[in-house]
Amino acid sequence: MTAAVKHKTDITQDYTLADAAALTKHTRALHVRQQPAYSFEHLEFNVDRTYKSKPNPLANRDVRAALALAIDKPQLAQSALGISPREASAITAWSPLISMPGLVQPFADTHLRGQWDPIVHSYITSTGKGRALADAKKLLARSPFRSGFTVDFLTILGNTVRQAQEGVLAQAWARLKVRVAPQYLSAASLFGDWTSGGALAHGQFQVAMYGSTTSPDPDELKFNLQGKYCDRTSSTHPDLNGNYSCIHDSVIDRALDTGADSLKDQQRAASYARFQQRLNQMAYWVPLYYRPQLTTTDGRVINFKPNPTQATSEWNMAEWRVHS
Repeated sequence: MTAAVKHKTDITQDYTLADAAALTKHTRALHVRQQPAYSFEHLEFNVDRTYKSKPNPLANRDVRAALALAIDKPQLAQSALGISPREASAITAWSPLISMPGLVQPFADTHLRGQWDPIVHSYITSTGKGRALADAKKLLARSPFRSGFTVDFLTILGNTVRQAQEGVLAQAWARLKVRVAPQYLSAASLFGDWTSGGALAHGQFQVAMYGSTTSPDPDELKFNLQGKYCDRTSSTHPDLNGNYSCIHDSVIDRALDTGADSLKDQQRAASYARFQQRLNQMAYWVPLYYRPQLTTTDGRVINFKPNPTQATSEWNMAEWRVHS
């Protein structure tokens, strides 16, 4: 940001909403653009049956549901990003498919609002308190891990927003007697492939927190959610393997296959809705909030057009030119 204000660079990006207030102070020097994006912050649970040669609490659906129900998502976004309750509510996520003001992703289940509560068999939007917290405690009490446990928690090194989010989660889960052991890794160590020893690929975590940027069609999520793309249970290790949670769920596998194979929008919508509901009900992932895209320009570069997908904002770099 400092370099942008001093005009030492023409384009800057990779901001979060935590930077928005500071950016607005420099609107005389910069053109600040904020737009919805195909990007979300989330938790992934390692659902391997064992972890470090011991039973893994996160393999238990009741435990995962308890952790999900204990999180007050708007409060987490408010605290970590420094935004208003209204802003936090607008970006609260219940599905990895984007559904927020200004952007509804194709086949996003807009009726999916809340976290599935196995006690009452319904979705609860007011999580982290009241009925949701009480049921979270009941779910943990009926599991083999009722006395509490410690989870190894991985996220990106040097990111103050994620450090703040980890602190909020640690406080929320402490009410369930669940302790968080955070570890901060470089992107290379966290996301490295199987051969390079990437922590996620090798299942060296119980909870991982990071952001994902996708494309409009949800088909590519199969690489993150279908059982055949888990490196730890695969005999080959192609770069496409991104199922770090190591989910093996026939309902999700079938729904994603049907959604990809069909040419009928109605059938695709039904299939992708099923996968979103199943992901929520089984609490394999916990989407936290949708991440808008923030960029700045100083006006020197013409034809800079921020791209809200994983194509990145350099997608049309060949068309850029410097204002004469």
